[in-house]
Amino acid sequence: MSVEALAVRTPYTQVIAAPDGTVTMASSLVPRWVPGENGSWRDVDPSLVAGADGRLRPRASLARVSFSPGGDQRLAELVSAEGKTFSLSWPTVLPAGTVSADAVLYPNVFPDVDLKVRATVTGFTHTLVVKSQEAAANPALVRIRYVLGGDAVVSETPQGGLRVTADGRLLASASPASMWDSATTTTETAQRGYLAEPSTAEASGDGAQIAPVDVEVSDEHLTLVPDPGLLTGADTVFPLYIDPDFSTEERNWAYANSSDTTWGTSPAEYAARVGVDPSSGWTYRSMFRFPTDANGVNLDGKQILQAHFTITLYHSYDCAPTSVNIWRSRTPASPRTSWANAKLDKWLAWKDAAANKGVCYDPADPKLDFKSETFTNDVQVAANEKWDYYTVALSAKDLNGSNETSQGRWKKFDQSTALLKVVYNSYPEAPSAMRVGATSCGTSELVMSGGNQILASVFGDDDTTQQTLTGTVEYGPVGGTVSNAATTTATGGKVASYPLTGLAEGHYQWRMRSDDGYAKSPWSPWCYFQIDSTVPAAPTITSTDYPKCVPGSDCPQTTLPGLAGAFTFSTTDDAVKYLYGWAGEPDTPLVVTVGASKTISLSPPGYGRNILYVRTVDTAGNQSADATYEFEVGRAAPPVAGWDMEQYPPSGTPAAALGNTVSGGQALTTTGSFSWDADTRLVGAKTAGFSGGAAQTALPVVDTSTSFSMSAWVRLTSKATSGSIIGQDGAYNNGIYFGYVDDFGTWALRFTTKDDPTYTWTASAIATSTPVLGVWTHVAATYDAGAKKASMFINGVREGTIDVDGHWNATGKLRVGSGFHRGAVTDYWQGQIARVRIFNRVIGQDDIVEGAQDLKPLMGSNAVARWNFDTDFGSTAVNQVPGWGHNLSISAPASLVDYNSSFALGTEPSGYAQSSGGGTLRTDQSFTVTAWAQLNSVQDTATVVSQDGTVTSAFRLQNRKITVNGIESSQWCFSLNLADTATSAATTACAPEASTTDITHLIGVYDAFRNEIRLYVNGARLDSTGAATPVASSSVPSRLWNSTGPTAVGRGKSGTSTVTDTFSGYVDDVAVFQGAMTSAQADDFYNKVRVGA
Repeated sequence: MSVEALAVRTPYTQVIAAPDGTVTMASSLVPRWVPGENGSWRDVDPSLVAGADGRLRPRASLARVSFSPGGDQRLAELVSAEGKTFSLSWPTVLPAGTVSADAVLYPNVFPDVDLKVRATVTGFTHTLVVKSQEAAANPALVRIRYVLGGDAVVSETPQGGLRVTADGRLLASASPASMWDSATTTTETAQRGYLAEPSTAEASGDGAQIAPVDVEVSDEHLTLVPDPGLLTGADTVFPLYIDPDFSTEERNWAYANSSDTTWGTSPAEYAARVGVDPSSGWTYRSMFRFPTDANGVNLDGKQILQAHFTITLYHSYDCAPTSVNIWRSRTPASPRTSWANAKLDKWLAWKDAAANKGVCYDPADPKLDFKSETFTNDVQVAANEKWDYYTVALSAKDLNGSNETSQGRWKKFDQSTALLKVVYNSYPEAPSAMRVGATSCGTSELVMSGGNQILASVFGDDDTTQQTLTGTVEYGPVGGTVSNAATTTATGGKVASYPLTGLAEGHYQWRMRSDDGYAKSPWSPWCYFQIDSTVPAAPTITSTDYPKCVPGSDCPQTTLPGLAGAFTFSTTDDAVKYLYGWAGEPDTPLVVTVGASKTISLSPPGYGRNILYVRTVDTAGNQSADATYEFEVGRAAPPVAGWDMEQYPPSGTPAAALGNTVSGGQALTTTGSFSWDADTRLVGAKTAGFSGGAAQTALPVVDTSTSFSMSAWVRLTSKATSGSIIGQDGAYNNGIYFGYVDDFGTWALRFTTKDDPTYTWTASAIATSTPVLGVWTHVAATYDAGAKKASMFINGVREGTIDVDGHWNATGKLRVGSGFHRGAVTDYWQGQIARVRIFNRVIGQDDIVEGAQDLKPLMGSNAVARWNFDTDFGSTAVNQVPGWGHNLSISAPASLVDYNSSFALGTEPSGYAQSSGGGTLRTDQSFTVTAWAQLNSVQDTATVVSQDGTVTSAFRLQNRKITVNGIESSQWCFSLNLADTATSAATTACAPEASTTDITHLIGVYDAFRNEIRLYVNGARLDSTGAATPVASSSVPSRLWNSTGPTAVGRGKSGTSTVTDTFSGYVDDVAVFQGAMTSAQADDFYNKVRVGA
């Protein structure tokens, strides 16, 4: 039986697993469910019920809306999740309301004029129903005034709609208001006997006259100004309806018509119109946007087996079935988009249908199910390219481009019934966690002691709920004939195995693959093992601090926050030594008496899954196979001390910069030649500068005889002498020394023999990379007392691991920017230091690059500007990163436009936006630029984001036209101009051919340390090992220059022209970061912004 994954359900999507292992994701345009208590869901139900306070509320809606029962209460009120309110009131006392299902009718608010409010599943509508010509002549209808209230601010959009914001967040939006009458026939429809749909308070009928309603907003009032020609026109048919609507959610569908009207009947109505409207003669298309994600479960990389689009037809022009087509389209910019933006990019499928009630017959409304191989293949493209949405359009146009203006194809569909159903399969992954007996396979040959062995691996498949995978194993002597056999079956994430018996001494190889019935996995790597009866048995490993994982099952969570834990090794043989380590070929010795067990304290190297490798060595020197102990570290201990050492705008102070980021921790004090240097790391900030000065605490911070770690951002300006970044004093010298060492020409973590004037250096963890003068670099060092090892990390890469056989505890002050040798302060740092962090534990790459659990990554990039356009007004877009300034000034014809029920920057060939107060980035240092972008049309070059120099842009995140096999296409690129000249050479990284038909997320990275640029399109790609990689990358021959001009959105700069390569389309949620995102960070950032995090 099919099972729904309730944990990933959203109001719009559900995921259902079938018994055959396939999964169906069904996405709707409108919410179908509302979250309840304890993970439950309720069907949406906008019908109204009175609360204890007398106000009327929908039974189940995503919008927290309430209505007045009558009297002097607020007509309608919306409350955000944060408790912010927006209210709309009638200026006089309301008559008692009459409730009918989801609506409240207040009769005769003016003579013969009713006021009707209706709850929707995402908001509400309020409609004035003018019932007679005499009523329409009332002067009060010339300007209809409502009273605004609550915490929110209401503003008008350039398109005539409204947006409601509170504390910088979008609470609700309204489309341009409109009005319509109740006319039902035109000359043509009357002659044909066509039965037009009548107008209602919810929607205009086929023959209705429609006009826009002007909107005016003041501090306290919302004023509607109806079209006078329709309000008092001689041919106006009453009742007449005047209707704005408010929604708290994205509107996922839109229509366009050939007259290019951007106003019309309420988009809250259920009519999706297709073909030629018999009353107006306008040709309609309707677009529907569906999410491809359900709480982290998405179509990315899936095998698409079938795609369906279903929708109910409720009205047609002809009695006989006529054709309607679906095309792949583009994300609709607004509920009423322009005809030019209503693109029909790829034909998908067609259906014949009719539903003309009353004239021909009265059938049930047919539910149309569109499907085709073309449709399925196109959704496969979307899955391969990680699209966030898939958009289809209903149109009368055939594949050959004909018949869109055929009158007989006029139809209306109920948009609330539209569903995109995608049946998919997760490709099985190559088997992992391969082992022979209890010994995990690695890169080297295993040595096993017995002739009977179990070959086992974990079969990987995301469809873990019901799908059973079969498996094949290939095995045999190395260099001999390979046999194959069926393994045991397993569901995804569980262990499959195959027994081998009676093996003679010798060398063997084996590998596995799985099959889910729809696709085969790649083969696992070969695992090699030797049967040798002289080797001892592998040891047993136990730990109560870090319980062992059971292969194919969930791991127990530890309560230790990444600190050292006790591990016990034991054996049944005459072992005299254990060798242990965190990788294959363990080499750290632990000597014991013959056959004795031993308990040791070890610090896990990372978070999540860890594997400890241990082997025994017997009296003859024979080594066993590795025993492996897999366990999980569930959370991370935060730093024990930290100092930002930067003054951030708008009101940073030295005291704050030198204060400890850990509550109650010691602050730093400064001595000597110490400065606050402006704009060296972050434009607008001041960073601690050292040129003979230092900073220090009064007391020690860590016990240097136990495990500890430290990290900092540093900028070295001279290699003439050694310079200490961090050290902690003993009585005579640093117990630890972490910095640049001129003898080595690079970074080092150094240890001394003792706290005595006669000390010597015992060991140094030396980095393998060469420091680059003037480039900000993240450096980290860690000492693992249990493993007796120390390592350096340079920009997140482990370098220079060494053995350290114990160390003494330095009990003096901690120093930043100077060393301490034989009682004298020396080795002053030359340059800047920022973001110092100290830990009383081992740190690893996950701490530095990815962030351990709820801790931010130590090497995280700094957001200096983010423009989401959602709460902006007029010609200014506010930087959402507080304090940094750099608001965008918008130059016409660019403007803030409705986009996906929020707002974006709509750019035209000569419109753009640029930051005030100069650039946001130091482009001679590492930086990252991100944006959502959607092209209206392919251009030679179209720049999304850039930053100006004097002559040219330092970088461009852009789209470029290309021709593939004679067909015009385009590709996304990230490029650098290597000098601020008109003839500068450029370095460019371009993705393969782009899918330019829909909104795309772009990330461009300049890595000054690695001399590299990287481009990510809809996140990173995963290589064969599962590691994140860029879509494209290129080496940069020289360090980029620093541009100080404005950051621009929608244009570049080149030569004498300040506006080149303009972008025609939509740009949204632009963010710039100082610092180079790694591939893992870039993919994590994309996965967060794609779901609105």
